Amino acid sequence: QEVSETMALVQALEQLMSETQIPQLHVVDLCCGSGLTSCALGLFGGAVARVARVTAVDRRPTPQMPHFLEAGLSHVHYLCADMLSPGFFDTLATLLQEVGLPVVLLGMHCCGALSVVATQIYQTMPQCIALVLCPCCSLRNLDLKRADRLQLPQSLLTKLATAKESADVVTDCYDTWVSSLVELLPEASCQRYPEMLTPCNALIT
Repeated sequence: QEVSETMALVQALEQLMSETQIPQLHVVDLCCGSGLTSCALGLFGGAVARVARVTAVDRRPTPQMPHFLEAGLSHVHYLCADMLSPGFFDTLATLLQEVGLPVVLLGMHCCGALSVVATQIYQTMPQCIALVLCPCCSLRNLDLKRADRLQLPQSLLTKLATAKESADVVTDCYDTWVSSLVELLPEASCQRYPEMLTPCNALIT
């Protein structure tokens, strides 16, 4: 399953890169999990070879992550950070400024509020030129309790609350969640990737 998800992200990234003439990009792999996508970006050629820097982001302790440097992936780096922590935006903003390249954000199965945070990063950090986001589950109860601190849009909360009362199957809930995130992003589009071995296979770009 994870391999199919990585291949979908790489395919979407290659499509985006075919539409731009920017020679070098910085890819930020949000909620990177075990780091498979970041490793793939470090190894693949073709259009992905224009990726000059990859930053994998997750809250897993560093010793649990792949040893990118030892594997010869010197341009792949790991940032151990909690995307929902108060200081995360400042940490990431400093990093993006230091690297100094146009940024493409990737987010595979960012759960709940993490997907909203991905859209906020894309909209507020000037280095970001594109976003490829595959949402997972909708907002959790804990996310709702922290809605003010996380600056979750009221329009999003209202739509989800209304949909929850009428939805009777899981698919309806996921479709509503995806469409709610698309509405947060002007000019965004959404495409299903049936090759991904998961029902949560919508990619927002």
